[in-house]
Amino acid sequence: MLVGVALQTAAQNIGMFIGARFIIGFGLTFACAAAPLLTTELSFLTHRGPLTSLYNSSWYSGSIVAAWSTFGTFRIANNWSWRTPSLLQDLSSIAQVALILFISEIPRFFMDQGREEQARGILVKYHCNGDHEDPLATYEIDGIGMALQLDREANSSSSFKSLFVGKVRPTIREDLQETLLIQTVVFSSRNYPYYIMTDSECPIIGMACLAAVCFTIIFVSFKARSSTLHLKETRRRLEEEKLYIGRYKVPLSLAVRDLVEQLDNIIHHNLVAFAHGTPVQRDAFFLFTAFVIAQYLSWAWSIRPELQSLLCRPGQQDHPLGKILDDIKQCLLKTDSCSPFVLYRSHQHAIGEIMSLERDGRPDSRGFTDFARLHSNKDAYEAFRKWFLPIEVGLNILVEAHDSELPPPHERIIELQGHLKRLQELLKAEV
Repeated sequence: MLVGVALQTAAQNIGMFIGARFIIGFGLTFACAAAPLLTTELSFLTHRGPLTSLYNSSWYSGSIVAAWSTFGTFRIANNWSWRTPSLLQDLSSIAQVALILFISEIPRFFMDQGREEQARGILVKYHCNGDHEDPLATYEIDGIGMALQLDREANSSSSFKSLFVGKVRPTIREDLQETLLIQTVVFSSRNYPYYIMTDSECPIIGMACLAAVCFTIIFVSFKARSSTLHLKETRRRLEEEKLYIGRYKVPLSLAVRDLVEQLDNIIHHNLVAFAHGTPVQRDAFFLFTAFVIAQYLSWAWSIRPELQSLLCRPGQQDHPLGKILDDIKQCLLKTDSCSPFVLYRSHQHAIGEIMSLERDGRPDSRGFTDFARLHSNKDAYEAFRKWFLPIEVGLNILVEAHDSELPPPHERIIELQGHLKRLQELLKAEV
């Protein structure tokens, strides 16, 4: 940039002037790319937003200085009317060159070079007040390492060629091309107004303005095409969602209905009393309760891969179905009360896996007879029944509370039933 400013200040003709502007713009690209990253990396986590915003607003400060400089020099009756503002550009570059020597390198650079201790030292100094035991440093080191790994994986499978060819979705390619075009329009149309040109140079400025207008027209055309593709993509995605929800609506609705009714019997119809009844009644309480919970988890497990594939797309927001399934999962995970049915993720996933089947290429769930056979098989304890122990423990908690005439611990059951009813309403409304 210093070389470009020197050439611009000493320009003898319009060609030399434009060449100097190109060199300045080329160098400015590196400064604009590096400065916000340096600011973000070295700033403390809670300070990053304000400091990065301050960096962005500094462009307007420079713009004001440039405008008033040209306003103050345009009355000079010789070439220094435009050479002076050109020369003033050196001030910011000289300040950067002088002050950059006092700024640390970003930790990401050292991590990329395999120099983790140096990266940790910078984070400890600026983010942890010199405390090497602060877990924040480890947290940030892990985050940077993960980000670099993702970058390497992305770079190994994509390139600039993806802008034009390859298996990239049309809407994504359009967005990338549109971004490049916007930058071309912006940087091709905002530079010349600060410099006072002679009459002989006006045609050059007119050509630059005409080029900016042409780029704008091309941009509008791209935007219209991109909007059309986005609309088609949105419609196609909605159709996929309807087909997806429709495919699982009936079995999931039945599983949810069975579980809601069983929980309702426990809460309102004293089903716990069956624990001391006939074998059939005991099965209706112990075995069937475990089965309806397992049946629901089976369908939730079958849905999860396709739901993840459907929702993890650019611009796709969380689907209500995924949100409710997560709420149910979190409800079963809670350990802040003595309410029964604490099922950790490992148990939820394991029950979902062992209850899931595939028939004729379509997902299915084990029936009650098959479930009862495996549940009563002592040889299948390690592979099957041990995953249901938390459910059995929860049912025994209900029985003990009933026998002791204590208030039943129904908090989790009531919350779970509420989430399941929300899921029922969603499934009724979706298709």
